[in-house]
Amino acid sequence: MSDLSTLLYLDLESGFVGDVDGAGFERFSERHHVELTPRRGDPMHTPYTVYPCVVRPVILALRNGLPTQEEIAFSATVLNDARPLFYHWPAENVIEVVTPERLKSFRLHRRVVNAYWGWRKFRRGFAVNRADLALRVRSNARRVKRRLGAAVSAVS
Repeated sequence: MSDLSTLLYLDLESGFVGDVDGAGFERFSERHHVELTPRRGDPMHTPYTVYPCVVRPVILALRNGLPTQEEIAFSATVLNDARPLFYHWPAENVIEVVTPERLKSFRLHRRVVNAYWGWRKFRRGFAVNRADLALRVRSNARRVKRRLGAAVSAVS
């Protein structure tokens, strides 16, 4: 059973954990323009901690056009938990419904983009350093997982 009254809002790049009012999300089917103002939340009281009593949807904020490998892995976990998932691009005020098929498409698209950058680096000697961003996303993803894990443990 899915409850769309409050959605969990996560930004793995900045480590932000919050929630968003879920009014109107049930009508979303693909990509939509929407202005969201997430409220900072306490991980002890996030909707994720009441799992499995109520399945709460998750909104994952993306700073780049494509999700990182860590965001894709987290998305797969959310979808495997049978939770509705949305990607939100705050700079564009766009939200997209993520299904297993769309996640597979994002994963494939990411591989193609990485292959292109590898080819370009080899061909032109142009170094693209994304290591700092990847390290920051991995670090904040671990921090969010620890915070949510501690909150789940405290509730149990």
